[in-house]
Amino acid sequence: MHDECGKVGDDFLNAAMVYSTSSPIVYTNGNHESGPYKRYHEYIYRLADGQNDLAEASGSNNNRYFLWSVGPITFFTIDPDAWIYPPVYDLAKPQYEWLDSALAKVNRTETPWLIGTVHRAMYCTKTYDRECNGEALTLRYGFRKEQYGLESLFQKYGVDIYFSGHTHHYERTWPVRDGAATQYDYINPKATVHIQSGIAGVDGYDSFDAPQQSWEAFRDLTFSPSYSRLVIYNDTHATVQQLFSNNGS
Repeated sequence: MHDECGKVGDDFLNAAMVYSTSSPIVYTNGNHESGPYKRYHEYIYRLADGQNDLAEASGSNNNRYFLWSVGPITFFTIDPDAWIYPPVYDLAKPQYEWLDSALAKVNRTETPWLIGTVHRAMYCTKTYDRECNGEALTLRYGFRKEQYGLESLFQKYGVDIYFSGHTHHYERTWPVRDGAATQYDYINPKATVHIQSGIAGVDGYDSFDAPQQSWEAFRDLTFSPSYSRLVIYNDTHATVQQLFSNNGS
Protein backbone atom coordinates (compact mmCIF):
# COMPACT_ATOMS: atom_id res chain seq x y z
CA MET A 1 0.00 0.00 0.00
CA HIS A 2 2.80 2.45 0.83
CA ASP A 3 4.97 1.66 -2.21
CA GLU A 4 5.77 4.52 -4.57
CA CYS A 5 4.79 7.05 -1.90
CA GLY A 6 1.33 5.55 -1.61
CA LYS A 7 0.58 5.33 -5.32
CA VAL A 8 0.07 1.56 -5.08
CA GLY A 9 -2.52 2.17 -2.39
CA ASP A 10 -4.18 4.83 -4.53
CA ASP A 11 -4.40 2.43 -7.45
CA PHE A 12 -5.91 -0.27 -5.26
CA LEU A 13 -8.56 2.00 -3.76
CA ASN A 14 -9.43 3.45 -7.16
CA ALA A 15 -9.95 -0.07 -8.48
CA ALA A 16 -11.95 -1.02 -5.38
CA MET A 17 -14.43 1.79 -6.02
CA VAL A 18 -16.00 -0.40 -8.71
CA TYR A 19 -17.65 -2.41 -5.93
CA SER A 20 -17.11 -0.44 -2.72
CA THR A 21 -19.41 2.38 -3.85
CA SER A 22 -22.37 -0.02 -3.92
CA SER A 23 -21.47 -2.77 -1.44
CA PRO A 24 -20.26 -2.59 2.16
CA ILE A 25 -16.58 -3.45 2.52
CA VAL A 26 -14.63 -4.50 5.60
CA TYR A 27 -10.84 -4.48 5.33
CA THR A 28 -8.57 -6.73 7.36
CA ASN A 29 -4.86 -6.31 8.01
CA GLY A 30 -2.04 -8.21 6.32
CA ASN A 31 1.70 -8.07 5.87
CA HIS A 32 1.52 -5.87 2.77
CA GLU A 33 0.03 -3.13 4.93
CA SER A 34 2.91 -3.28 7.42
CA GLY A 35 4.88 -0.39 5.91
CA PRO A 36 8.23 0.88 7.19
CA TYR A 37 9.20 -0.38 10.64
CA LYS A 38 5.99 -2.49 10.88
CA ARG A 39 3.90 0.54 11.82
CA TYR A 40 0.90 -0.45 9.64
CA HIS A 41 -0.01 3.19 9.03
CA GLU A 42 -1.54 2.47 5.63
CA TYR A 43 -3.98 0.07 7.20
CA ILE A 44 -4.70 1.88 10.48
CA TYR A 45 -5.23 5.35 9.02
CA ARG A 46 -6.16 4.68 5.42
CA LEU A 47 -8.01 1.38 5.00
CA ALA A 48 -9.46 0.88 8.45
CA ASP A 49 -9.99 4.38 9.84
CA GLY A 50 -13.70 4.07 9.04
CA GLN A 51 -13.87 0.78 10.93
CA ASN A 52 -13.08 2.19 14.36
CA ASP A 53 -16.76 2.05 15.29
CA LEU A 54 -16.83 -1.68 14.52
CA ALA A 55 -13.87 -2.20 16.80
CA GLU A 56 -15.36 -0.13 19.61
CA ALA A 57 -18.72 -1.88 19.35
CA SER A 58 -17.03 -5.26 19.72
CA GLY A 59 -14.99 -4.28 22.75
CA SER A 60 -11.73 -3.77 20.89
CA ASN A 61 -9.59 -0.66 21.23
CA ASN A 62 -7.75 -1.38 17.99
CA ASN A 63 -9.04 -1.48 14.41
CA ARG A 64 -6.69 -4.38 13.64
CA TYR A 65 -8.99 -6.81 15.48
CA PHE A 66 -12.77 -6.70 15.85
CA LEU A 67 -15.96 -8.54 15.00
CA TRP A 68 -19.26 -7.68 13.34
CA SER A 69 -22.51 -9.42 12.50
CA VAL A 70 -24.39 -9.68 9.21
CA GLY A 71 -27.67 -11.59 9.29
CA PRO A 72 -27.02 -15.04 10.76
CA ILE A 73 -23.21 -14.64 10.74
CA THR A 74 -20.74 -13.22 13.20
CA PHE A 75 -17.45 -12.46 11.45
CA PHE A 76 -14.22 -11.74 13.28
CA THR A 77 -10.78 -10.63 12.20
CA ILE A 78 -7.42 -10.35 13.92
CA ASP A 79 -3.95 -9.23 12.88
CA PRO A 80 -1.96 -12.48 12.48
CA ASP A 81 1.34 -10.66 12.00
CA ALA A 82 1.47 -10.33 15.81
CA TRP A 83 2.32 -14.05 15.89
CA ILE A 84 4.99 -13.70 13.16
CA TYR A 85 6.92 -10.41 13.37
CA PRO A 86 8.88 -9.56 16.55
CA PRO A 87 8.13 -5.79 16.35
CA VAL A 88 4.42 -6.56 16.87
CA TYR A 89 4.62 -9.59 19.17
CA ASP A 90 3.15 -7.45 21.94
CA LEU A 91 -0.19 -7.43 20.10
CA ALA A 92 -0.66 -11.20 20.34
CA LYS A 93 -1.68 -11.26 24.00
CA PRO A 94 -4.33 -8.50 23.86
CA GLN A 95 -5.76 -9.94 20.65
CA TYR A 96 -5.97 -13.42 22.10
CA GLU A 97 -7.61 -12.17 25.29
CA TRP A 98 -10.03 -9.97 23.35
CA LEU A 99 -10.96 -12.83 21.00
CA ASP A 100 -11.58 -15.19 23.91
CA SER A 101 -13.84 -12.63 25.56
CA ALA A 102 -15.61 -11.50 22.39
CA LEU A 103 -16.42 -14.99 21.11
CA ALA A 104 -17.79 -15.93 24.53
CA LYS A 105 -20.39 -13.18 24.13
CA VAL A 106 -21.61 -14.25 20.69
CA ASN A 107 -25.24 -15.36 20.78
CA ARG A 108 -25.24 -18.42 18.54
CA THR A 109 -29.02 -18.46 18.53
CA GLU A 110 -29.05 -15.07 16.83
CA THR A 111 -25.93 -15.68 14.72
CA PRO A 112 -25.42 -19.44 14.41
CA TRP A 113 -22.51 -19.05 12.00
CA LEU A 114 -19.08 -17.99 13.31
CA ILE A 115 -16.53 -17.18 10.62
CA GLY A 116 -13.00 -15.81 10.70
CA THR A 117 -11.52 -13.65 7.94
CA VAL A 118 -7.80 -13.35 8.60
CA HIS A 119 -4.89 -12.70 6.27
CA ARG A 120 -2.61 -15.61 7.20
CA ALA A 121 -3.52 -19.29 7.07
CA MET A 122 -3.42 -21.68 10.00
CA TYR A 123 -3.52 -24.67 7.63
CA CYS A 124 -1.90 -24.51 4.22
CA THR A 125 0.61 -26.31 2.02
CA LYS A 126 3.09 -24.72 -0.32
CA THR A 127 6.78 -25.41 0.04
CA TYR A 128 8.91 -26.27 3.04
CA ASP A 129 9.45 -22.62 3.96
CA ARG A 130 8.11 -21.06 7.15
CA GLU A 131 4.78 -19.73 5.89
CA CYS A 132 2.89 -23.05 5.83
CA ASN A 133 5.04 -24.68 8.46
CA GLY A 134 6.46 -22.79 11.44
CA GLU A 135 4.32 -19.70 10.98
CA ALA A 136 1.07 -21.63 10.53
CA LEU A 137 1.94 -23.77 13.56
CA THR A 138 2.55 -20.69 15.67
CA LEU A 139 -0.89 -19.34 14.80
CA ARG A 140 -2.48 -22.68 15.65
CA TYR A 141 -0.63 -23.55 18.84
CA GLY A 142 0.95 -20.29 19.98
CA PHE A 143 4.47 -19.26 20.91
CA ARG A 144 6.50 -22.29 21.98
CA LYS A 145 3.25 -24.25 21.51
CA GLU A 146 1.92 -22.90 24.79
CA GLN A 147 1.01 -19.21 24.55
CA TYR A 148 -1.93 -17.69 22.65
CA GLY A 149 -2.67 -20.56 20.29
CA LEU A 150 -5.76 -19.80 18.23
CA GLU A 151 -6.95 -23.30 17.43
CA SER A 152 -7.94 -23.97 21.03
CA LEU A 153 -10.22 -20.93 20.90
CA PHE A 154 -11.70 -22.10 17.62
CA GLN A 155 -12.56 -25.43 19.18
CA LYS A 156 -13.84 -23.83 22.38
CA TYR A 157 -16.29 -21.59 20.54
CA GLY A 158 -17.02 -23.70 17.48
CA VAL A 159 -15.65 -21.53 14.67
CA ASP A 160 -17.23 -22.83 11.47
CA ILE A 161 -15.02 -21.44 8.69
CA TYR A 162 -11.69 -19.62 8.59
CA PHE A 163 -10.95 -17.69 5.39
CA SER A 164 -7.38 -16.63 4.68
CA GLY A 165 -5.16 -15.42 1.88
CA HIS A 166 -1.43 -14.59 1.95
CA THR A 167 -0.13 -17.51 -0.11
CA HIS A 168 -1.16 -17.17 -3.72
CA HIS A 169 -3.30 -20.17 -4.55
CA TYR A 170 -6.58 -21.81 -3.55
CA GLU A 171 -6.92 -24.79 -1.26
CA ARG A 172 -9.56 -26.09 1.13
CA THR A 173 -9.34 -28.39 4.12
CA TRP A 174 -11.65 -30.97 5.56
CA PRO A 175 -12.84 -30.12 9.07
CA VAL A 176 -9.49 -30.22 10.86
CA ARG A 177 -7.92 -29.81 14.28
CA ASP A 178 -4.54 -30.72 15.74
CA GLY A 179 -3.22 -31.44 12.27
CA ALA A 180 -5.75 -34.16 11.47
CA ALA A 181 -9.07 -34.26 9.66
CA THR A 182 -11.98 -35.00 11.97
CA GLN A 183 -13.99 -36.36 9.01
CA TYR A 184 -13.96 -36.51 5.23
CA ASP A 185 -17.21 -34.71 4.55
CA TYR A 186 -18.87 -31.46 5.63
CA ILE A 187 -21.93 -32.91 7.34
CA ASN A 188 -22.16 -31.63 10.92
CA PRO A 189 -18.45 -30.80 10.97
CA LYS A 190 -16.67 -31.35 14.27
CA ALA A 191 -13.93 -28.80 13.59
CA THR A 192 -13.18 -25.67 11.59
CA VAL A 193 -12.96 -25.72 7.78
CA HIS A 194 -10.04 -23.62 6.51
CA ILE A 195 -10.25 -21.98 3.09
CA GLN A 196 -7.11 -20.51 1.59
CA SER A 197 -8.25 -18.08 -1.09
CA GLY A 198 -5.23 -15.97 -1.96
CA ILE A 199 -5.26 -15.72 -5.74
CA ALA A 200 -8.07 -13.29 -6.61
CA GLY A 201 -5.98 -10.81 -8.57
CA VAL A 202 -2.31 -11.36 -7.87
CA ASP A 203 0.33 -11.64 -10.56
CA GLY A 204 1.90 -15.08 -10.39
CA TYR A 205 1.16 -17.84 -7.91
CA ASP A 206 2.71 -20.00 -5.22
CA SER A 207 3.09 -23.54 -6.48
CA PHE A 208 2.36 -26.60 -4.35
CA ASP A 209 5.80 -28.12 -3.90
CA ALA A 210 4.90 -29.93 -0.69
CA PRO A 211 2.78 -33.10 -0.95
CA GLN A 212 -0.96 -32.91 -0.35
CA GLN A 213 -1.85 -33.56 3.27
CA SER A 214 -4.55 -35.91 4.55
CA TRP A 215 -6.48 -32.96 6.01
CA GLU A 216 -6.40 -31.14 2.66
CA ALA A 217 -9.60 -31.69 0.66
CA PHE A 218 -8.72 -29.78 -2.51
CA ARG A 219 -5.97 -27.72 -4.11
CA ASP A 220 -6.38 -25.88 -7.40
CA LEU A 221 -3.47 -26.88 -9.59
CA THR A 222 -4.56 -24.61 -12.45
CA PHE A 223 -3.70 -21.55 -10.31
CA SER A 224 -6.50 -19.64 -12.01
CA PRO A 225 -7.27 -16.25 -10.41
CA SER A 226 -10.41 -16.79 -8.36
CA TYR A 227 -12.30 -15.57 -5.33
CA SER A 228 -14.60 -17.09 -2.72
CA ARG A 229 -18.33 -16.48 -2.35
CA LEU A 230 -20.16 -17.62 0.76
CA VAL A 231 -23.85 -18.45 0.50
CA ILE A 232 -25.81 -19.01 3.72
CA TYR A 233 -29.12 -20.81 3.25
CA ASN A 234 -30.26 -21.13 6.86
CA ASP A 235 -28.94 -21.81 10.34
CA THR A 236 -27.33 -25.12 9.36
CA HIS A 237 -26.61 -25.11 5.61
CA ALA A 238 -24.11 -23.07 3.60
CA THR A 239 -21.95 -23.37 0.53
CA VAL A 240 -18.65 -21.77 -0.40
CA GLN A 241 -18.18 -21.24 -4.12
CA GLN A 242 -14.84 -20.48 -5.74
CA LEU A 243 -15.41 -18.30 -8.80
CA PHE A 244 -13.09 -17.31 -11.63
CA SER A 245 -12.05 -13.68 -11.35
CA ASN A 246 -12.35 -12.98 -15.06
CA ASN A 247 -15.99 -13.99 -15.52
CA GLY A 248 -17.52 -14.99 -12.18
CA SER A 249 -18.25 -18.56 -13.28
